[in-house]
Amino acid sequence: MTLPTEKVDVGSVSLASVSLCGGGTLNLWSAGVATETEGEYTLALAPHQAAVIGRQEGGEIEYLDPAYRPTQMLPGAQQPIVTCARQGIDTCVSRGHFMLKGVVDGILLVNGVPRRGGGIRTPLNGTFMLAPQNRTMTEAEEWLIPRGNSVRLLLPNQLIVCIAAN
Repeated sequence: MTLPTEKVDVGSVSLASVSLCGGGTLNLWSAGVATETEGEYTLALAPHQAAVIGRQEGGEIEYLDPAYRPTQMLPGAQQPIVTCARQGIDTCVSRGHFMLKGVVDGILLVNGVPRRGGGIRTPLNGTFMLAPQNRTMTEAEEWLIPRGNSVRLLLPNQLIVCIAAN
């Protein structure tokens, strides 16, 4: 990931609060740092800085731009994958599933991840938005989460992810 070389105005940094409804674990790919606050994680993203969320922990993903490196986002994860209430390994969620980007007005949610060689690789099993709309997200769709607002996503493994722009 390329970080801005110019000095970043603290007021332009977007804060994405990410939490799971009903338990489970997430993995985050970013040069940013996540910090825990009462079961939620807040990720500070400068304008044009991005974080990728998916199920793989460590290693490389052949379709993901190598500028992103996997690091565990939520604590207490005993397994290096996104899991849900069901037992067993979850292969429904893409290893790199969706991306959050810092923008001046909040957080930009992208249904997919930066592909090696450019473009966006959309998750093969899809992403369903529960709120503020109830629908399947389209390929490489971008959705602005304005500051003070949030979205809820249903992943293919029935895990619900809540993302708020602060």
